[in-house]
Amino acid sequence: MSEKIEYSKLARYTVQKGDSEFSVAEHFNVSVGALRLVNSRSAGNYLKPGRKIYLPVEK
Repeated sequence: MSEKIEYSKLARYTVQKGDSEFSVAEHFNVSVGALRLVNSRSAGNYLKPGRKIYLPVEK
């Protein structure tokens, strides 16, 4: 059974050196799954310093 995730908007974040999926998710109080979903990724290799990613903002 998959978790239903609803978001009303997205915020942008610039990845910093040392960031990981887990640290970003924890800092912004979102799940790693939600981060992957809104950024259309299945693994954490998209987090490179300077890259802009989306952060889900809960509805």
